[in-house]
Amino acid sequence: MKAIDDFRDPNYSFLMNSHPSDVELDGQYYRTLEHAFQAAKTDDHDDRVKIKFAPSARKAKQIGRKIPIRPNWDNERVDVMRDLLKKKFEDEDLRCKLLATKDAQLISGGDKFWGMVQGQGENHLGKLLMDLRASIIQENSTTLDRACRDYLEACGWARDAGGDGMFGECWTPPWDEDCQYSLMDAVSEQRKLAMDSADSDDDDEDDIDDEPSIDHMPL
Repeated sequence: MKAIDDFRDPNYSFLMNSHPSDVELDGQYYRTLEHAFQAAKTDDHDDRVKIKFAPSARKAKQIGRKIPIRPNWDNERVDVMRDLLKKKFEDEDLRCKLLATKDAQLISGGDKFWGMVQGQGENHLGKLLMDLRASIIQENSTTLDRACRDYLEACGWARDAGGDGMFGECWTPPWDEDCQYSLMDAVSEQRKLAMDSADSDDDDEDDIDDEPSIDHMPL
């Protein structure tokens, strides 16, 4: 498995907490995730303002190391980081870049809590990024599945949500009640049927238009 273990690489610098990206915390927007994370350490308004207007992520971190930390911070910091990462990667461009890392192992550097040093460490930041990537993939898959189901139902297919032991869910075409397909196989079969029908009836444009739309699906 490929490992991405240098977030300073220009190709992967978007993974760094210091990457410029507006991140919201308690109704206020911070110029980087690092700014927001350091501000989350305290409930003091003045300290948060100092961090918010720090000229760089490095400076925000320096301020964060000097201010009084709110109670129970050590137990909450991973959850705070998780929430801030979700907000950072609401940006469509950043989401696409994260997905482009595919199944690479993401390893942050710098310390042994958020990353790893010489192969040693807990790599919490890397793990959170990989968890977020997996959840985005699952979210996209769920959206695609919903569009497929709507499409098949519009074409007259019947769904057996319980499956048959082979497929998680089965789909039966309107022309053969004894034939069953998996979700994606059913979509492929219906699209093939539609294309064959269009090819055999090129002179009748209305027949082509009768095929229910499945816009924006990468089939």
